Amino acid sequence: MKIIKRFVAIVLVLILTTLMPVTAGAASYSTYTQVSLLPNDVFTATEGLALANGYAYSAKVEPNDTQMALYSTNMTSGATTLMTNGSDNTTILSYFSHANDMAATVIDGVTYLFVATLKNSPGTIQLLKLKVVGNTYFLVGEFNIQDPTGQLWAMSGVEVTGQTGSTINLLLKSGTEFRRASLSMSATSGTIAVAAAPDFVIDLGSYTGSQHQGLGYWSGNDSIYVPMTFGSPVESAVLVYHNISTASGTISLDLNLTFSLKESTWIEIESVNVAPDGKLWFNTNRQGGYDNVGYWNGYTVPGINTMFATKVPTGTGSQQVELGTKFQAATNGYIAGVKVYGVTGESGVHKIRIWRNSDGALIAGPYDFTFTGSNSWKTFYLPTPLYIESSTNYTVSVSVGTDVSHKYAAISGDLTSGGSSGNLTWAANAGVFTTTMGTLPTTTFNSTNYLRDVIFYPESFTSENMFGVKADTGNGGNGGAYELGTVFTSSVAGQVTGVRLFGVQGESGNHTIRIWRNSDNTVIGGPYTFKFSGNDSWVQYNLATPVNLAANTDYTVSVTTGTDSGKLYAAVAGDLTNSGSNANHLSWTANAGVFTTTLGARPTSTFNGNNYLRDIVFKP
Repeated sequence: MKIIKRFVAIVLVLILTTLMPVTAGAASYSTYTQVSLLPNDVFTATEGLALANGYAYSAKVEPNDTQMALYSTNMTSGATTLMTNGSDNTTILSYFSHANDMAATVIDGVTYLFVATLKNSPGTIQLLKLKVVGNTYFLVGEFNIQDPTGQLWAMSGVEVTGQTGSTINLLLKSGTEFRRASLSMSATSGTIAVAAAPDFVIDLGSYTGSQHQGLGYWSGNDSIYVPMTFGSPVESAVLVYHNISTASGTISLDLNLTFSLKESTWIEIESVNVAPDGKLWFNTNRQGGYDNVGYWNGYTVPGINTMFATKVPTGTGSQQVELGTKFQAATNGYIAGVKVYGVTGESGVHKIRIWRNSDGALIAGPYDFTFTGSNSWKTFYLPTPLYIESSTNYTVSVSVGTDVSHKYAAISGDLTSGGSSGNLTWAANAGVFTTTMGTLPTTTFNSTNYLRDVIFYPESFTSENMFGVKADTGNGGNGGAYELGTVFTSSVAGQVTGVRLFGVQGESGNHTIRIWRNSDNTVIGGPYTFKFSGNDSWVQYNLATPVNLAANTDYTVSVTTGTDSGKLYAAVAGDLTNSGSNANHLSWTANAGVFTTTLGARPTSTFNGNNYLRDIVFKP
């Protein structure tokens, strides 16, 4: 393999794609499921959205922006309720403003909402804190947002990015500028300090000139989702940006992930948020009085695990039984919800319970889940996500409905052996039942799967990679087209959510990405087309759908050289002469840097222990 020094420096411009990118591996979403209509019984203009404790909270304001009403939508049933202002027992909160965005956090099981008012004149309030009790809210906090010069800051978006000890971490937005801030959990008034200059700015790319709305943040992929509207507006889109916790300067949007709605009349996606099961929820402001709340079809953020998401029953049963699945997680984390396959003819109240098997303790529930089956999966959001520990056996059980048919779904023989999905695993004969209602099911029959499932996310969503900030040493090449890769193993099951590579100055064109399972030479991810212009820095391709990896299994990530004439690529000579690890879950053997001149084939040849700086983004 030819190794040369590079003496060229070509400046290239990254070309932005349009609303519906055609790059292979990209994902565009334009359909949604409507969960509920938002009534116009008080005000007509829908604004902010926040999700917490199984509810979607939406604000509506009057035309002069001095009053607001709040609605709560049960994310499971879709039932929507006009909430009461507990301070005066009305349904209106006065002296408000536009309510452009809302954020939610849960403290000791209680939901709190933060509402951006869009005010910035002296004596006004920029941020309100509301305590939610059932369908009643109480105004418990008023705050100013102020920079070091004493300037008040009007926000168009607010998000809670997490909690550290007794501190709530906030992300505040004004136009394309973002500032980080913090607030004591117990605070009820005062000034929230922000920097005079923004912590980072988002590049709108081809969306420049759009009208800015609210935002959503998801810690699982450290990303923000930002709604925009344009064209009168008859079109609205959601733009996605990654690596927010460390973002600085101007950051670029993800060109490979788009969400859009286009209608013949006025349409605004007002605000967005990611639900505990990974769905992207939004609310709309429409002309014609049919504002709604719903979620995008087909999209789930990386890091969310279920066991049987794509399975459908091959048969049904009819008996009064408690049905369940035994499972465990490979890492500590949270159960955000329970899924059950509802068959036609099934109805009534189902009881949901989660058990710890070692002592038979009921650790969550019973919850009532009322639905009518329609040969589809049904989702129940837990009021508060349930913390579970790794390598501990649990059972999720869902009784049959209270209707007289007592129908349920089944796949006979489906669980004759164990299996895994992301962080979730189950043993053979994990499908269990009992005829003693309200007790832990333990009996098995014909290894049947009763399609009782959980929605799980890890305690820590911190992603890993192999080579960090390691840089090219100038020992790359341009001797022809190559498939370049790295052989690696993970000590735990997990998901590849992205692929990284070091793009050298002058490198350009389409690169093809593949993820291989070495034992049977199978491509389990890709091929994806990644077009970029190198600038002696790491570039990252985010997978629209994560790729599942098993523990202690050899894989190869490969990325071709570009389709440009230069065929430049990075290399660090001798870097992989010995085996190594990232001191976490990822490791590699000696001579893990591999290549082949046969494009589209798994690379297996090595040269001088070279590292070609092909890497993954991994979430255990």
